[in-house]
Amino acid sequence: MKRMKQTVAAWVIVALLCQMCGALAVEDPTDPSYVAPEDIAVMAEGVIPAADDSEAAIAVEEPTDAEDDTASTAGSDIAESEVFAASEHVDHAKVQRDRSVPVLMYHAVEDTAWGIESLFVTEANFRAQMQYLKDSGYQTIHFSDLNHLEDYAKPIIITFDDGYEDNYTVAYQILKEYNMKATIFMVSSSIGKDRRLTADQLREMSDSGLISIQSHTADHAKLANLSAAQQEYQMKESQRVIASITGRTPYVLSYPEGSYNKTTLSLASKYYDVAVRSWGGRWTTGSNFYEVVRHPIDHDMTLSKFKDEVNEDVSVIFKDVKASAWYTPYVQRAYDLELMRGISGNTFGPNATLTRAQMAQILYNAAGSPEAQGSAMPFTDVTSGAWYYDAVQWAAAEGITAGTSAKTYSPNSNITREQFVTLLYRYAGKPAGTGSISKFPDAASASTWAKDAFVWATGIGMITGSKVGNALYLYPKKTATRAEAARMLTCLF
Repeated sequence: MKRMKQTVAAWVIVALLCQMCGALAVEDPTDPSYVAPEDIAVMAEGVIPAADDSEAAIAVEEPTDAEDDTASTAGSDIAESEVFAASEHVDHAKVQRDRSVPVLMYHAVEDTAWGIESLFVTEANFRAQMQYLKDSGYQTIHFSDLNHLEDYAKPIIITFDDGYEDNYTVAYQILKEYNMKATIFMVSSSIGKDRRLTADQLREMSDSGLISIQSHTADHAKLANLSAAQQEYQMKESQRVIASITGRTPYVLSYPEGSYNKTTLSLASKYYDVAVRSWGGRWTTGSNFYEVVRHPIDHDMTLSKFKDEVNEDVSVIFKDVKASAWYTPYVQRAYDLELMRGISGNTFGPNATLTRAQMAQILYNAAGSPEAQGSAMPFTDVTSGAWYYDAVQWAAAEGITAGTSAKTYSPNSNITREQFVTLLYRYAGKPAGTGSISKFPDAASASTWAKDAFVWATGIGMITGSKVGNALYLYPKKTATRAEAARMLTCLF
């Protein structure tokens, strides 16, 4: 199974992690005041609707782009074309809330700066940054992919402002090589002009599916300095021109120089689904869709600094995971392997108890989410359409679970330690155990069907026992927390 194929280096890391935790690994006390939602999946969480909470804002003046074009209300020299319906959208109600999504802002990718030097990233640096994202498991997405954000463990959005020709001749070629998505915010009146993208280049990139062409207004004017009518023209005209070339109406707007006001926000929400600022740090979904902040990537940014900008450590992603907590290395590994995500966009629930549905989903994720071949659902309490349905069906078909009875799986029940260990043992193929449970005073309380699993688990260091006085206890009937589950998982994957 694909998650079982680890490198030697990864196994060394796992061994070190298992040793680090010791007796604390499985026995960290639970917090009885924490109540975990039982209807949210670990890997395929239910989507939580996000409110459209646009707020008024004052004009924001931010670092200038390579050019400061003046506003224009003159007619475009591109002939009127058919009105294109937007082929892509961001449905705010479908966007999972409170997810950490870095949005990167580039301008030019060129070795020789012919404008403001800070806006130029060298080809070598851009390639190194893309290589890091690829190697680190980041998943580049378009803004429309926010509609199914729960499908991505480490989403990131790459954007380019202004539409310089090197976005095609340099950046696009590298992005194709790595099969990575990006968004280009094009100034429509600049199309085909000196050092700017041509209509043919825009069309080719849009047709590739890798590049989304969106709006940077018609003339790159500071919107906060314009009347309402002028602002409306800038937004609508750029949509018309870009749609006439790509066949896709832009649904995302980038404010030139980060300048906007209350009127801008009102008009942007009328014509676009999302609007981005020039800078501001890390964006969290569910916040204002018309003031999306970005990380500016400039000429002098080192790879080390770039890594800090896009940092997706679990202590950054989840507000309830502290960097110093004993379980954090295990949560990080479980997250990186896409075994566990969280009980909401920004909470992991380390002290929450793990449910049987969540456990089935974890193992299903580890197996690569395969189809259950020719097997009907044996359990009457697992309804069609439930987020864990496929996982439980697969686990039953593979002989990993027999349920709590012949007809029930009890998906919302908290999983016990012996159940957890047994499911992992069966998933691993019931390997011969080298451990011993005779030293545990409560070994006899373990169910007969779980004893082989406990022998195996103690042998590989997955379970070391909970120390009480001078004795170690298995506590087979005690429920397992999500933090404990993450630790035990790292001893197998």
